[in-house]
Amino acid sequence: MSLTEKAFLDLLAKDIDENPHTLVPVTVEMVERRMALVEGVDVDLDGPLEGED
Repeated sequence: MSLTEKAFLDLLAKDIDENPHTLVPVTVEMVERRMALVEGVDVDLDGPLEGED
């Protein structure tokens, strides 16, 4: 794990410890809604980004 990743995870852990009331569980409905937003969208993760050669 990189130092950046560790720092980010430490930040998340601190925030969760200090603000547990802000946590929201992920529901099936939330997942389905997000999946519907990207339905039919094809992404080539190995291809160049738009505007790059």
